[in-house]
Amino acid sequence: MIPGKTPANVGWNLGINKNTRHAKLITEFFEWMCQKRISYYMTTLNGQSVVKYPYQNHELLKLYPWMSLEAEGQRCARDRVYPMRGKEGIVPPYEVENILYHLFRKMYNREISVSDALREGQKAFAELFQGV
Repeated sequence: MIPGKTPANVGWNLGINKNTRHAKLITEFFEWMCQKRISYYMTTLNGQSVVKYPYQNHELLKLYPWMSLEAEGQRCARDRVYPMRGKEGIVPPYEVENILYHLFRKMYNREISVSDALREGQKAFAELFQGV
């Protein structure tokens, strides 16, 4: 949890386009993805499962005790409120993440100092949210 009892994990979403011609195939994929066995693999390999089974499995909880916090975090979760940009609508999260990625990459490669990255980031975000 971060301040405000907000979970730090963000989860993920997967949807189906209502105009798809592959609804049967997508349904089969979702059914496969939601199997108990697959959900255990998803949880142990990448830390996220689409179903609750792994977070209630005593063997997994013994190996990964922090997983017991998942249910509490999900109960406290709330919808994200994305900033708006005038008539253009919502500012997509990937635009924010892209700015951060490039700044961190530059700092990692020692191309820029932290203070310069902060200044550059502030300028990039001001441009991104201009008109907010």
